Amino acid sequence: MMDCYTKLHFSTEEELFCLASYPGMEEHKKQHRNLINKSFSIGSKSMRLRDPNIYLDFLQEWWVTHINEDDLLYGPCIRKYLCI
Repeated sequence: MMDCYTKLHFSTEEELFCLASYPGMEEHKKQHRNLINKSFSIGSKSMRLRDPNIYLDFLQEWWVTHINEDDLLYGPCIRKYLCI
């Protein structure tokens, strides 16, 4: 299930959004909250049914869609802020 590192990662990412004035910040923060909520419910279901694949499937979907698609959207704004 969602651990402390993930929450720290999200909060650090969201701080960068603020500093860089990322226009998609509110929508992306909402996605983070949804991912945290979904993680808890799917993790509970996975544990209740004793089927780790339920949670692994969720993580794979998250990595493929959120990280490889949604996170790429803020890259240009953050790079501009960092001057890189």
